[in-house]
Amino acid sequence: MSYSPGELDQYISIERLEYSSDGQGGQNSEVVSMGYDINCKSRPMTGNESERYDKMNPTKINVFVIRYRDDLKETDTILWYGTKYNIRYIKDFGERSLYLEIFAEAGEPI
Repeated sequence: MSYSPGELDQYISIERLEYSSDGQGGQNSEVVSMGYDINCKSRPMTGNESERYDKMNPTKINVFVIRYRDDLKETDTILWYGTKYNIRYIKDFGERSLYLEIFAEAGEPI
């Protein structure tokens, strides 16, 4: 995994689903942006189409490379040029690594 900072020429936003009490014993859920843009490199990996219930369902998987950070979860979503991607796998090489590879899928519900 050899990347250079100059390759991170695009931006993504990370969104997280937060839960709060509604005061009556239930929960409200709300999508919250982490509040900042992250430099990244994006590479398309695969694309596919399937037919389910007489409807075409496209899916595509991208790999997003970002600088190392330890606050990401696989339940977070990525917003890249208006398209939401569900994080499927975070390839973490440890704290001494400079970069993270995030495999994310568009087109499928969480």
